Amino acid sequence: MEELRSLLPSLKGRLKAGGLIWITYLKGTSQLAKVRKVDVNRDIIAGYAKEHGYQAVAMVSVDETWSALRLKAP
Repeated sequence: MEELRSLLPSLKGRLKAGGLIWITYLKGTSQLAKVRKVDVNRDIIAGYAKEHGYQAVAMVSVDETWSALRLKAP
C-alpha cells in the first residue's frame, strides 16, 4: 500500500483525463500473499483511488497469484 500511496497522487499530473493505469496486487488466497501478510485488496485500492479522483473500471485475474485493477484518471 505504501507504493500506491506514493505513486498514485503523482500520476495525476502525468496522465491525460481519462487515461488508464493498471494496478496489480496479490490475491488474498495466494500462498505468496499469506507469506507476506498482504493487507491490500481490490476494495482498498479502489477506495484509495476514488479519494484521488480515479475510477475503478475493470478487474482481471492475471494468474493464480495476481489480480489487476484498471483505474481511469480524472
